Amino acid sequence: MQLLVTGQYDDGTRRDLTATAQIASTNPAVVAAERGVLRPRGNGEAEVAVVVEGRAAIVPVAVAQFDQPQPVSFEFETLAALTKQGCNSGACHGSPSGKGGFRLSLRAFDPALDQLTLIREDLGRRTNPLDPDASLLLNKPRMRVPHGGGLKLSRQDPAYGLLRQWIAEGCRPD
Repeated sequence: MQLLVTGQYDDGTRRDLTATAQIASTNPAVVAAERGVLRPRGNGEAEVAVVVEGRAAIVPVAVAQFDQPQPVSFEFETLAALTKQGCNSGACHGSPSGKGGFRLSLRAFDPALDQLTLIREDLGRRTNPLDPDASLLLNKPRMRVPHGGGLKLSRQDPAYGLLRQWIAEGCRPD
């Protein structure tokens, strides 16, 4: 999380003072402060002290559920993985007519449509939350099922693990 430090002056102007501010956490085991970026490190409460231009402020911070895994984000992780693999490019399934009966929006332009396409079209065979390893979304790019685009994914790819986890979590929207 970015902590922004803004100076408000008598003449009504405002300036971003984040770069010149001294920012420190009172409990680095809960939250670390590094150049205006706050990073959670564990559950608990802390304060972040900010000093700039002779003024000081205290920002309370509470971190909860740090030890709980976050579900995979469809929009920011799943679609990013498909984009990185080239699946939604214009030369592949992102073309206006798609490829092989499967169409994604070009470069994840329409996440809602992409999610419906992935979980509802083709009788839901593209994703199988009950048996993620049986999902076409994982098997076609690994060439376990014929794929006109060739080999695009292996079990060792970070994208594979992320896509598999999203499917196993029930193909949740954000």
